[in-house]
Amino acid sequence: MKIYRFVPKVLGLIIVLSVLLGVLAGCAVPTAPPEAPQVAEPEKEPTIGYIAAGTEYYYQCQESGIRKKAEELGVELLVLNSEGKADKELSNMEDMISKGVDMILMMTTNAAAGQKALQLANTANIPVILVGINVEPGEGKPVSLIDFDFADMGRAAGEWVAANVPDGEVAIIEGLAGMGVAEPITQGFEEKLAANPNLTIVAKQPADWSRQKAQDIATNLMQSHPNLKVIYGHNDDMSMGIIKAVEDAGKSGQIMVVSDNASPEGVEAIKAGTLVGSVAQSPAVDEGERAVVLAVDYLNGKTIPEHERENLFFLSEDNIDKAMPWCYE
Repeated sequence: MKIYRFVPKVLGLIIVLSVLLGVLAGCAVPTAPPEAPQVAEPEKEPTIGYIAAGTEYYYQCQESGIRKKAEELGVELLVLNSEGKADKELSNMEDMISKGVDMILMMTTNAAAGQKALQLANTANIPVILVGINVEPGEGKPVSLIDFDFADMGRAAGEWVAANVPDGEVAIIEGLAGMGVAEPITQGFEEKLAANPNLTIVAKQPADWSRQKAQDIATNLMQSHPNLKVIYGHNDDMSMGIIKAVEDAGKSGQIMVVSDNASPEGVEAIKAGTLVGSVAQSPAVDEGERAVVLAVDYLNGKTIPEHERENLFFLSEDNIDKAMPWCYE
């Protein structure tokens, strides 16, 4: 009987608690609706400027590698050509700066002008990668340099001649003076040629990277030095002119033509036997493509080498299978 006396009290307590819970629920702070997720703005494609040194085939091939890799990596590319003129190189640099490019790749046409151009870019806080050729020392600093030791190029050719030509007279047809290219090539060639005291350099003349000039100079050299055994041309384009002069003089097989670059035309001449060999490297792969890769890495905050050397080797009929892609059409 006593148990029933507690039922009204229990029921009353339950009712009171229910009312209190309802009031508390009604007083709860409303929850804010979830924020929409933030959508990141699409990143702007980097713009890279490329200042080419000239219009010769070598520079065209370097540019072909830059264009190929820029397209592959989704880079916007702006190209200006200095046409072998120091003053135009400076104006091209000013133009690149005014356009606000993110990075500049430059193959200088003149070591002194290149230093001035580099200083302009530094002042504008635009990073520069030098491609193929260094500038003269100064306040201007690149973030990276891709090149090969031009003296090593000459050494590779000189070493082959010293080992494979017993004796005789040698002539050198050089590239454009003042770029910082022709001089070390000749120096390296002379250094290694000295290993054979029976070889004598009788002439050195610049042909400014011109095939026609090289042909004309070779013609004159064969007349003034009828006992020539070797003519060394500083690039394959000039060496094609030298080969033409040798053929026209009826001295094929008597005069060896040695060259640099191992371009497609040079490789074909080696196969044909009109060129005994050429020091191999690739402006499209080693310089053009590689420069764009380093530029993109730098713009993405990665550490890149301050100085990267290209590999060189003497290409002849004995190792013709090692010829590298040289140019993209």
